[in-house]
Amino acid sequence: MYSLITRFFQRGLPAGIMALLLSLSMVTGCSSGADAAALPSEMSSESSFESEIPASSESLPPETADEVSAAPSSLPETAQSSTDTATEAHTATDTSASPSDTLDPLTVHFLDIGQGDSTLITCGDHSMLIDAGDNNVGTKIQLYLTKQGITSLDYAIGTHPDADHIGGLDVILYKFDVNRTFMPDIVSDTRTYDDVIQTVRNKNYKIEHPVPGETYSLGDASFEILGPLKEYDNTNSNSICLKLTHGSNTFLFCGDAELEAESDLLSSGADLNADVLKVSHHGSDTATSQSFLQAVSPSCAVISCGDDNKYGHPHQEVLDRLNQDDITVYRTDLQGTVTVTSDGSSLNWSTEKNAPENQIFSSPASTFTDSAASADDSSASSDGSASGSNPADTASSQSQTTGTAGTGNGAAPVSSGAEETQNTSDSLPQQSAQDNYQYILNANTHKFHLPGCSSVDRMAEKNKIYSSETRDAIISQGYDPCGNCNP
Repeated sequence: MYSLITRFFQRGLPAGIMALLLSLSMVTGCSSGADAAALPSEMSSESSFESEIPASSESLPPETADEVSAAPSSLPETAQSSTDTATEAHTATDTSASPSDTLDPLTVHFLDIGQGDSTLITCGDHSMLIDAGDNNVGTKIQLYLTKQGITSLDYAIGTHPDADHIGGLDVILYKFDVNRTFMPDIVSDTRTYDDVIQTVRNKNYKIEHPVPGETYSLGDASFEILGPLKEYDNTNSNSICLKLTHGSNTFLFCGDAELEAESDLLSSGADLNADVLKVSHHGSDTATSQSFLQAVSPSCAVISCGDDNKYGHPHQEVLDRLNQDDITVYRTDLQGTVTVTSDGSSLNWSTEKNAPENQIFSSPASTFTDSAASADDSSASSDGSASGSNPADTASSQSQTTGTAGTGNGAAPVSSGAEETQNTSDSLPQQSAQDNYQYILNANTHKFHLPGCSSVDRMAEKNKIYSSETRDAIISQGYDPCGNCNP
């Protein structure tokens, strides 16, 4: 082996081949001991050997230049395969990169606050609250935010000045430091709206009116304002609409925007496509048209509404559209607070309670129609009271038994302008002296309540069953105790 190496060295063999032969000689042991000492002095060190290597094949003799160009192909097969493997591993690492590798997770909490809306959104150390429910849930929302570790908000958004959306906003603005407060550029003459305005002044905040096309950041997420595109006669349609983006995941929120506003959004050419749709107006049939739903094309939808609400939300027509389009639906009235977490590419859902699919896609029976609800909206006066007859009065004759529930200790939630000062006893028939009952059963939801439970105030009269039976007897009939009053 030594003689062969020496002979090649004398002939000026190319550097690549010489290096290979030296490696082989070390493996076979020919360069150890006396043989190593006998190597030419020019080869005794790596540095002297490298100094003898020609700078390029152009300076080599013609017969060796061809050998240099062919040298790579003479590498051992194992060396070539190891190089290829390293390249494949690097490529795999690159292609497996996803938004979750670089983005803080985003979590959206659709809060169960009865007949109203409130959505908390967090991304890293940043947070935003969209709406704050009715007047009686401000503290409940405050406690929920505190439990999530929220001490301040980047944004507080009141989509429109109805009590079931901004009723608790004054509490939130007072209890938390809020960087920016957004509301549409309309005013209301209700006491709830005035409470918000006074809190804003006391905290030296400024209400901003975002404009369609503006984009705002929320940590690793961002949201674009889509509406309202003009001022509408209908307060609901003046709702702020926004599209939230986190990686490849998108969410659409439109408050209580109704059909006219939806039509204008479609005509505007805005990109409405979203993975998650917060269904407008609590699932009312005054919104979520088929054309709007097709433009959004969500895979999931969330409906925020109260258990046994007197408006019958969500309406069957809307639920049927969602079901026909194979959209997964979540409902706060049936499943409690609904939470979804985005890593930028996938969504992970969780709910407080489980509900069967057939119940999810079934509207609560109600004698209250949205036309009646709209009448309540338009009749709200400056002190927050609603004028006109209450449709619930005309429904009392449909009760399955005679008599009524007690007056209750909670104000019946109202939508779109009817304020907290409404006398809930006005919406209930007077109790007959001969009636003696301990519980009120809901024939639709198969829950039973104490007479003073706030859910009773919102229950459709035709679904009420007044019972003097024992708790155990009612449970044995298939009824579940209400989670609010715990009868």
